[in-house]
Amino acid sequence: MERVSIVAIAMLCLAMALGAAAQSANNVRATYHLYNPQNIGWDLLRASAYCATWDANKPLAWRQKYGWTAFCGPAGPHGQASCGRCLRVNTPLNVFLHILIAASEEFKRRNSSFIKEEKR
Repeated sequence: MERVSIVAIAMLCLAMALGAAAQSANNVRATYHLYNPQNIGWDLLRASAYCATWDANKPLAWRQKYGWTAFCGPAGPHGQASCGRCLRVNTPLNVFLHILIAASEEFKRRNSSFIKEEKR
């Protein structure tokens, strides 16, 4: 368990270092829309997605890979430059969940032979 804690702390430090290098903003309103893109052929226009104006004619592989995110906050790009950006909203709960998931993955990795035997 001690090693899991060390791995989790190391991952947290790495995430914080990478996050510091990324652009950030405070007091930003984040919304989430579930467009179910796979049900409408990844058609940005049909979904009335914000970035459809610029990205609707991009190849299907691109639309499936990058999703339909846009960030419009007090800092960073706006309009077309904000489309296709990767967003991460950090709250204390998110940080806790990242640590918990990392510890869980490490536990599964260490005990994979036992877990496989248990399923039989």
